[in-house]
Amino acid sequence: MGAAISWGLCDADPTLVELLQRLSLCESTVDRAAALVLGGMAADATTRALSELVNRSLLNGCFDHQGSVSYEVGATVRAWGRSTLATDPMRANRIRVEHTNRMVQLADAVGSEVRGRGQGQPLPPTAIQHAGDFVAVIGVLMTQGRADRALVMAADLEDVWIQLGYLSEVERILSELLVTGTEDVPNTLRRNQCELLGRWSLRTGRIQRAVELLTEAASCSRRVGDRNAELRVVLPLGEALGRSGRRGDAESLLRLAAEHAAGDPATDSEAIDIALSLLALPFPATGEDTEWEDLQRRIKQLEPGSCGLAARNALAESQLGVATVNRALRLYRDALDSPWARWHPLEAIGAVEGCAAAYLVAGDDYVRVAATVTLAARQLRDRHGVPQRDAAGQDIEWREKLGVEVLGELEQTVSKMDLPEVIDYLSAAPMPQEVADSGLGELTPRQREIAELVATGMTNRMIASHLGLSEWTIVNHLRQVMAKLDCPSRLHVALVVGRGSKTTAAAEDAVAAGSSLRTGDSMVPADR
Repeated sequence: MGAAISWGLCDADPTLVELLQRLSLCESTVDRAAALVLGGMAADATTRALSELVNRSLLNGCFDHQGSVSYEVGATVRAWGRSTLATDPMRANRIRVEHTNRMVQLADAVGSEVRGRGQGQPLPPTAIQHAGDFVAVIGVLMTQGRADRALVMAADLEDVWIQLGYLSEVERILSELLVTGTEDVPNTLRRNQCELLGRWSLRTGRIQRAVELLTEAASCSRRVGDRNAELRVVLPLGEALGRSGRRGDAESLLRLAAEHAAGDPATDSEAIDIALSLLALPFPATGEDTEWEDLQRRIKQLEPGSCGLAARNALAESQLGVATVNRALRLYRDALDSPWARWHPLEAIGAVEGCAAAYLVAGDDYVRVAATVTLAARQLRDRHGVPQRDAAGQDIEWREKLGVEVLGELEQTVSKMDLPEVIDYLSAAPMPQEVADSGLGELTPRQREIAELVATGMTNRMIASHLGLSEWTIVNHLRQVMAKLDCPSRLHVALVVGRGSKTTAAAEDAVAAGSSLRTGDSMVPADR
């Protein structure tokens, strides 16, 4: 077949052959705009060359519903183009380098178009058609030692990765640089890498990873003396620290960010103020709290989009507790009811996971709903190419609660559900009955305080540091709490007390075997 293609091009102009070889380097169909960039010829010459290739049956011309044409390179022609390039390594290297540079140029144009589109507008067709090619180019740039350019391209096309399901793959490529060690990577490059991956980790709910990456980004900025870059990381790092239970550190950082924002109109001072207001809410939340209502009104005034939805999720997270489970669930549903949820799958999936946590807090009467929503969220992450949260042993946990047969039925059900169907399921799901603080009245104020901190996912050591007590003192108090509440484990304490402002240990791992609430934090301090 390759011989037939070569024979069909024997009388063709060399520029026609080279255009076909260049297009064969693409993994997807090529629209006219992309062909103009990748071909490197004048527009009229490219148009004539494309038409001739179609006439010679070497390209397939395809029209969409709007009449726009794109060109598909068949598998056989693609294999021919790449094999003929391989016969001339020097020429092949030149064409591949030019192809990479032109794909970068095309990605720049797509990135500008994506950033300029209005909220709720679909991605441009070139972004959809060439997303896979752009991912491949990022990998090529990394191997060429052009990681700085790869990071810029990855950041510019963030919405493309998220909407088309490529985020995990792009993150995997960029993360390979982390294993090379800081001594081999310039501080500025490592800072940009850690900042981008840290922000993505925060948006996808991998809080501990976000804290580590953003802390490293801030450290790299300090090492090169870039104060502005360091301050740029402060807001996401403060948010991550707050969600990890380090509220004092989070508040210090966010106040630093607020001071900087006062003299910098480019800084999002409203986002910083909302983050500080979230930390100022009663902790853990109680049924009598009203401060959250004013904050809810402020958040609804934010520009719609990922930031607005993330703020709604953060408010719902702050209200997740036994006495306030319905409030948290309504706030999560409010985020999912937003018309912007479908355009921001990361935040929508986060709200789905928040609903699952709320139903888990509500108790055994709602375990089937909690399991359904949790399993649905996991498959939504896979479907949308979103990295999974750490959930080792989750299936064993649900198997224990539901039984193998019921769990299998649920897994089969959720495997067919897309995001709108999951949202519809949650809209029809029952609201839990308000749960009383059963047994909590028997606790001393100190025991109640420690029990509430356990419910947020904090370890004994973290609680000791937070309260300024020894770890053994925390252990002794916790033993008394478990005895008074008749709780055999930390997880049962969490379910009785409530999760307060759900942190990463409580929110991400409460349903997973090996979480700190279940088995990961011994009653005896590790440094005994």
